[in-house]
Amino acid sequence: MSAVLRAGRAELAAMLLGRRLWIAVAIAVVGSALAGLAVGGLLSRAAASSDLEAATAIVARGSAAQLAIVVLASLGVAGPYRDGAWMHAALAHPRPARRLALTAVPMLVPALLLAAVSSAAAVAGAAVLVRPSLGAILTATGVHLAASTAWAAWMAALAHATRSPMLVLAVGLALPLIVEPAISGALVAAGLDGLRWLLPCHALRALAEGIVADGAVLAPIGDDAVRVAASAAIGWTAIAVLGAWARLRGTRPR
Repeated sequence: MSAVLRAGRAELAAMLLGRRLWIAVAIAVVGSALAGLAVGGLLSRAAASSDLEAATAIVARGSAAQLAIVVLASLGVAGPYRDGAWMHAALAHPRPARRLALTAVPMLVPALLLAAVSSAAAVAGAAVLVRPSLGAILTATGVHLAASTAWAAWMAALAHATRSPMLVLAVGLALPLIVEPAISGALVAAGLDGLRWLLPCHALRALAEGIVADGAVLAPIGDDAVRVAASAAIGWTAIAVLGAWARLRGTRPR
């Protein structure tokens, strides 16, 4: 057991100290600061915006954590399967469930750090124009960290299941930017608007922005939609974890 735990700690240290994390950090800081400034400009024109709505818009819409986590999963988890720079020492454990658990922590810890850094950078960027209260910022950031944890789990599972850096990037970028907007638009056109909250990224959006009841910038998301989104997030997490577990049961990489 001690050897396995040492392997898990070694993986975490490799992720935290390796250059792959710092590439993701740079994306998180720069992207979030610029996006936060843009959201701040939008909020400065909405005089009726509340502190909670302003903080939620800045953190949920301004944070580049989603992109940074995709890059981290691609370079830091799937990448070593290809280049052999760090071949997941925890994969030596004979039980696939334990392998999955030990390889998940080294992804989730830096992912949460990225989400926190992204939130701070977005708030700093928006502070030029808008300054919500500290309490509202902390509330919005806490919800954002929870949503980012789910996204990080999905991306880590995808990275272990596919072992392909390019496929992780393709899915992680295309899903929120191309695939889901197209499906959501089709559902709205068909009069099935409520079903869009079953989509992965829409589910996380509902959970992150559902704390705003009324808003001048963010469209209110009803309690029913939030409940559907929470169920969808749990379902997608189960699917992602099962996919990674199935792949980790197979032949170990050499």
